[in-house]
Amino acid sequence: MDQLCEGKERRGSRSTCGEVELIVDTKVSAVIVNYNSREVLKECLDNLKKNDPNVEIIVVDNASPDGSKEMVKREFPGVTLFALKKNIGLAGGNNTGLKAAKGDYVLFLGPDAFPEAGAIGKLTSYMERNPDVGVSVGEMKIEGRKD
Repeated sequence: MDQLCEGKERRGSRSTCGEVELIVDTKVSAVIVNYNSREVLKECLDNLKKNDPNVEIIVVDNASPDGSKEMVKREFPGVTLFALKKNIGLAGGNNTGLKAAKGDYVLFLGPDAFPEAGAIGKLTSYMERNPDVGVSVGEMKIEGRKD
């Protein structure tokens, strides 16, 4: 699926990208566990808001002293923020976010993840078309690597 489909879609609508129907009426929750990654977290949140505005975003901050919590509160008021008083690790942070997630699907992201436009819709569509699949992972591209 190399084709990239762009465009604004409202929740409850459906559109097509080539032969693939993109399902955008299923809610997705993105859980991001953060520790001392303020600048890259801001890029991640900007990316999600721009490319996937219907995604519920949950940030679990593991007691970062770098101002991450304040940045999320100030610049992303629609994001659900768990500002923890101690670092409970990645698994603990993911579990905290998972308990709060309202979506039919949950996407676990690192603060350094930048999903391409349409990628979350493609994953959701795949899951909808394949109800026997419990977990799906998109292609990962590492900046600076050509393999």
